[in-house]
Amino acid sequence: MPGCLPLFVRWLKGNHLTRETSSDGGFQETPTTIRHSPDLSPHSNRNGERELDAPAATLNAHCADGVTADDELPPPPPYQATPLETLPYGDEIETEAILEQSAIPDKKCNLGSALLEAIREGHIDSSVKMLREGADPDAKDSYGFALTQAIRGGYDLLATGLLQRGADPNVKDSYGFALTQAIRGGYDLLAVGLLQRGADPNVKDSYGFALTQAIRGGYEDVAVKLLQARANPNAKDSYGFALTQAIRGGYDLLATGLLQRGADPNVKDSYGFALTQAIRGGYEKVVTELLRRGADPGVKDSYGSALTLAKYQVG
Repeated sequence: MPGCLPLFVRWLKGNHLTRETSSDGGFQETPTTIRHSPDLSPHSNRNGERELDAPAATLNAHCADGVTADDELPPPPPYQATPLETLPYGDEIETEAILEQSAIPDKKCNLGSALLEAIREGHIDSSVKMLREGADPDAKDSYGFALTQAIRGGYDLLATGLLQRGADPNVKDSYGFALTQAIRGGYDLLAVGLLQRGADPNVKDSYGFALTQAIRGGYEDVAVKLLQARANPNAKDSYGFALTQAIRGGYDLLATGLLQRGADPNVKDSYGFALTQAIRGGYEKVVTELLRRGADPGVKDSYGSALTLAKYQVG
């Protein structure tokens, strides 16, 4: 970009540049519409699928004399377990039978266990009915929580319903937190909904921080919401800092917003300094903001000095 060198030279000569910020010095709030299911009515999954015919555990797997929802139960069978009976889990008859048995004092049904099986098998109608009848929205088994399993299955509306029924937005299983799983799955509205219900914006799993994962995934709106929820603008994972990842991704407005939220302008990762990366990418506004925020104009990395790189951009 031809504008980088003159800009850089003017800075070295002491010409201060006019600051371009929003009226409040930060991000403009962007309205976000969250899809709700206030009555927990049945919904299709993300692919438009309704009830599936895949078999799963049957009534006897969840109901037994003297067994309550709090008793220890054996781990669930694999996803493709051979059925003990021929009734598919999503069958209306079986669902009603489970709910009826749960009302018998001496023969309690573990609705939480049944709920988890229904979610894994994609039986959303059955899942909704069990939630209405008091199934624990925080039910958990060896595959994770009801919420995280719904997210991984692509049932974002069901996940919203679980949150409305009181599911903990900060649950974590072997795949990460509910928030980071929603971000990786591309469920941006659900991710924002989790934040609105109290999810920690600074959670980190094996894939990195919620903020850095949102940046790498290209979910700028989610990244902005995370920052507004006080995510650390200096978050760093194995891919670098939030700022340098935003610069490399070409998200110049987000990079500027990170600086406005307190990101260190002199950070360096394996790709170089934030300033040199911005110059190489030709992001004039980011270069401007970095210099305003105190970036060292004399930095040099394996790609060259900031001044040399600015000259190279002119060609």
